[in-house]
Amino acid sequence: MIYIIDSLLVFLFCVIVFQDFKFRAISWFILPLLTAVLFYKASTVLAYPIIFKYLVFNVSFLVIQFIGLTIYMSLRNKKIVNIIDSSIGLGDLLLLVVLCFAFSPANYILFYICSSIFTLIGFVVFKLLSKKETIEIPLAGAQSCFLVLLIAFNFFFSPVLFYSDDLVLSLIGV
Repeated sequence: MIYIIDSLLVFLFCVIVFQDFKFRAISWFILPLLTAVLFYKASTVLAYPIIFKYLVFNVSFLVIQFIGLTIYMSLRNKKIVNIIDSSIGLGDLLLLVVLCFAFSPANYILFYICSSIFTLIGFVVFKLLSKKETIEIPLAGAQSCFLVLLIAFNFFFSPVLFYSDDLVLSLIGV
């Protein structure tokens, strides 16, 4: 059953990758479907109170990130800045919220950091190889691509436990 769920997730993430890279937008109906699949997957591993505890932590982490980004951009521009659609797209933000169901807290933070680095490196390589003068980064697409790679890695090699912080915490010495 888990392979069917992961296959559906890979399909949905590939749709996001295609849409975000091609149109710089993602269809709204994919996000509720993705949320339902991720919630179902989490419920096969975790109890509902734990899922909601992780969700609250992960969303709180995002809120802190975006408050900090808003403050930074506002100070930089010397006026209050709405970062939605000026610094980050609404689809990018909504995907990050949906992905809160995909990970435990430490894994979510690690995914957020690693996928951001992956996105930046990919964008720099694209800018070096392309003559296009684009300044838009398809964040949702790049993070979805990174997640597809994680799911594939999980399938072919030793499983990455998306809902357990034990490995991440042992790697950082906690």
